[in-house]
Amino acid sequence: MIQPLPENSDSREVNWTENIPASEPDPEMVHAERETLQLIDGILGKMKPVLRQAFTMIYYEELSGPEACAVLGVSAGTFKARLFRARRQVLDQTERAFVAPIHKTTLSASEFFECK
Repeated sequence: MIQPLPENSDSREVNWTENIPASEPDPEMVHAERETLQLIDGILGKMKPVLRQAFTMIYYEELSGPEACAVLGVSAGTFKARLFRARRQVLDQTERAFVAPIHKTTLSASEFFECK
């Protein structure tokens, strides 16, 4: 049903601009995402190179598991073990919950840490 627009401006008038999404990202979300990425980068910097490599190939370079295995020349089992250990280290060293989604990979928190 179509509602007619009110003829005069009063407190019951709906502000139609409230329903238009902002064209710029929310500054708080941008800052939270930056903090999250800095936290992960710090954890990755302390990680063994083979674990860091597995993690970054999947989440930063966005390679598939088979692609990463081919690039590294390792078996799927070896790669999965490295990725599992890298994920575990990130989880164990994270003292706070992630406050912003990581847009680069569009993963939810549960997908982020599940073993592929």
